Formats: sequence, structure tokens, C-alpha cells
Amino acid sequence: MSTLVLCPSRGRPKAAAATLSSFLATRWDPESRLVFLVDTDDPTRGEYPAGTHRVRGGSLGNALREVASDTRVLGTATSIGVIGDDVRFRTPGWDRMLDDWLTAGIGIAWGDDGWDHPWPKKEKASHWWLSRPIVDAMGLCPPTRHYYMDDYWAQLGWASGCARYFPHILIEHLHPMAGKGEMDPTYDRSRRFIPRDKLWWQRWQARGKGADMRRLRALTEPKLRVFADWHHPALWEALSILFEDRFGWQLYSPIGTSWKYNGWRMTGATPGWTADDYLDFPDAVQMGDHWERTEAEYPGRPRKMVTVEQFEAAPWDVVVASLGAHQRTFAALARKRGARFVHHIGDAHRRLERIPGQVVLASAKVPGALIHHQEFDTSLFGFQPVQERHAVASFMLRLDETSGPYRWLAEADGVDWFAVKAESPRDRGYLAPMSKVAERMQAAGFVWHDKAGYKGARPGDGYGHVLFAAAHAGRPLIGHASYYAGLMGEPLWEDGQTCIDLDRHAPPQALRLWRDITADPERHDAMAVAIRERFESQVDFDAEAQAVKAALA
Repeated sequence: MSTLVLCPSRGRPKAAAATLSSFLATRWDPESRLVFLVDTDDPTRGEYPAGTHRVRGGSLGNALREVASDTRVLGTATSIGVIGDDVRFRTPGWDRMLDDWLTAGIGIAWGDDGWDHPWPKKEKASHWWLSRPIVDAMGLCPPTRHYYMDDYWAQLGWASGCARYFPHILIEHLHPMAGKGEMDPTYDRSRRFIPRDKLWWQRWQARGKGADMRRLRALTEPKLRVFADWHHPALWEALSILFEDRFGWQLYSPIGTSWKYNGWRMTGATPGWTADDYLDFPDAVQMGDHWERTEAEYPGRPRKMVTVEQFEAAPWDVVVASLGAHQRTFAALARKRGARFVHHIGDAHRRLERIPGQVVLASAKVPGALIHHQEFDTSLFGFQPVQERHAVASFMLRLDETSGPYRWLAEADGVDWFAVKAESPRDRGYLAPMSKVAERMQAAGFVWHDKAGYKGARPGDGYGHVLFAAAHAGRPLIGHASYYAGLMGEPLWEDGQTCIDLDRHAPPQALRLWRDITADPERHDAMAVAIRERFESQVDFDAEAQAVKAALA
């Protein structure tokens, strides 16, 4: 085991010599290596210490990306660090301490850089060390030219639970911003990369971070296996984000009508559907020890499924039931396989049976349960300023059967009305994938969501995916706030602030209010901001996920 230190440098052979001297004086392992990465057009490249590796490219990022795939340079190193030539090693044996931790597991580490940052030192430093498997899978840096590399690894490391700060290892950074060096042309040269790198960083925070977190967690965390019933696509996506994206586990659902004889008693959450609709998927493709199919709503994430025989042949760590009819049978499956049992509740009115050892995860107000606001792709349903103020969109299936009266608004002069024309997800009028739903929602000035109930069912939602997506996107609601009294969506309804509450306004008055709001852009925009802020005050996906993971540990 040994560590490799990469040091991009340009025009500073004397600084590089000082870095090398401190490296040799403090390393414990004679196999630890320091390699300088020098541009081929650097006029001082011949003055660098022996052992320099020269690469083409005019930026720190280019140099690191080229080396990341060069096994001649990486050799057999088990951990790899990146520093600047203004770094000095101060703590004897730093290489063994870092390499021991980075080879005992897979992670990201840094020491004290001796710099009084505006951020706590434990959060990050201007150098970083990676376990070799991370480098082999993800490279040495993101696709920036110079900046945000330390931020990138620090954010991924802490979010994935594989980061460590070593306060007793001093690897000092003699940067001018720390008051420990003088500005020179090399520092000034890097400034030209700031605009491009900053733009990449903002886009990555909004859209790319989740994918990189999944890649890192796949390397660092044990891949526990989770078996759950398939209730509907939006809930499955939320469970996938929780178990797969956040925890790095593997999530599977049932396939095959044999499950009907193994405790599968669903009659169908969608009207007119039977258990076969949730078990028989002729378009599924076998992938080794499981099957996969793509849901229309989420084409980027194939759903993994197992037959009864495949289930019995594999180890399972967690079993999840999201339907009341499955609570006892799935609890029995969990006991039989020595797995933790999770009962997921999306309906505040469901009767909860007390089963020893079960973890209750609720998207409803259930005493004693862990709260689970069903997570969705927040970058997809991002906040955008209201543009089409007169557009009103409804995403309710079976609108004529499930909604309260709506034609007074849909057919009113000046209203640009859109509604999903579908009875079920199989209909041609169904809106999929979710990117299309998001586009329609962001194109609207208001979202109509007035779920009065279907064939005698109580009003409102079990949870309310449309409600929370609309709130995150900053789209005020139109509907009856009373339908959500006592439910998770209740805080999103405040008349005149986040919605037009039809409990307080009869249709003629509500229509006049709608016209007044759409004619006043400042008022309309304030409502959009208010409902987004209400979402943020009510929902903390990170904290909820941490609580779930702790309960299943």
C-alpha cells in the first residue's frame, strides 16, 4: 500500500523543489511518490526536480483528467492526493495515516491546511485524497478547469458519509489569500477560468450532483437489498430515490402471477385494475438474477423485479409494504428472511396494525411514525418565474369523476386551461414522462387540484404528489383547503397567500379573484414565492432520509 501525490505546477520550479523537500522529509513510506504535472509549453519545465511527469494542457483540470487514466503514472498507488506547489508537508508520517484510512475502506480525506477559512476546516481543505477505487471509477476531478474541485469532493464525501478530516495532519497551504504568499503570474493566469467554472458549478448543484452521489455511494456503501410492493410509479420513484440514490442500496418489486399465491392480495389501487396488472409485465426483460422494465413516467430508471423463485434464492435486508393488505404477509416475508420490515403509509385514515419490530414510514400524519415526504426530482420541478399568468393546469386523472366543479373556470373567458385527459396511466391522454409534467406545470400560472373524491371516497389525497411538486415549482393552487385538513398537504393551503381557497370563495368570487391576481404580476409573483417558501419550511428530504437510515441501521 502506498500513496501518490499529484502536484500540477507551472512556472514555479523553486516552489516545487520546496514542496518536494517537505514531502521527502515527512513521508513514512519510501514507496510514497510525488509527481509534478508540468505543461509542455512551460518555459521553466527543465528546471523542475527529477521525476516530473509532463502532460499537455493549459489547466489544472486538463492535467488531472489525463493522469486519471494513465496507469503508468498511477501505478499501484492505493490512495491518490492532489495538492498545489504552494503546499508544504509538516506532519511526519502523514502518508501512512491517510493511506491506512483510505485503504481500510473507500473514502475522501484531507488534513489541516493551516488556513483560517470562512468555512470550518473539517468541512473541506484546498487539497484532497481519494481511495484508488474512487479514482478508477470517477477520476480525479470534475469537468472544471481550475476551481471548485475541493468543493466537489467535499460535498460528495459528506453527503455520502465517506469523508474524513484529519485535524492532526498539517499539510500547509501557503496561498496569498491566507496571507502566506505573494501573488504571481501563475495565480493570475488561473482567474480566466472563473466564469466558466462558476457556471458549471451552479448547473452541477442543480442537476448533476445527484448522479455523482449515486456513483460514489455505489462504491462506498454496502448494497443492501430491499423488496417492496409496487403501488404506483410516483411512490416507487420516491422509494428509489431514498433507498438507491441516497443509500446506495438495491430496490426490487414483484413480478409474476405466482405472487398471488404468496401473500399478494391487492385488488388494485387503480380503478378497474386487478392484481395481475401489478404483477404481469410481458415487456419485462430478464437481467441475470432479476427482471427489468421501464416505466413511462421515469424512463431513466428501469424498475427491477424478482419472481417468487428469484426472491427465495436471494438474501434480503429490508422488506417494505405500502398497501394495508400486505402488512402482515410482508411482515411474515421479512421474518422468514431475517430482514427489517417497513410499513409505508400514504393514507392518514389507514388503520395501523401494531407488529413487533416494524418501522413505520408515513407520508401522512401518523403518531409515532417516521415522516416521509415522498421525494421527487427537485431539479426537474425547479422554481421558475411565472410567465403564462392566465394558464391553469390540472394533473388529476378521471377529472370529471374525482374533481369538484371546474368548468366555471375551465370555460371562462381568458382562461388558458389544460387538463390531463386520462382515466388511468394506460390511456393515450396520460402525461408522461415526468419531464412533460414539469414543463406543463412550469408553463402554468396556477395549478387546479380539487380532489373531491372518487365514488364516495373521502376528499383529498393520501399524500399529494401534485401538491408538493407544484409548491416546489412555485405554482399557486386552486381548490378546497378543507380537503387537506389533517393531511401532509395542509400547510400548503393559505388563502390569498399560496392558493385560492374554494372553501372561502364561491366560483363567481373565485373567478374575480383569479382575474385580479393574474392582472397584478407583483401579487401573482409573491404567491409563487410564498408557496415555494412554504414547501421549504415543511420539507427536509435530507433529514428525513437520515432518520430512516438510522432506524434501519
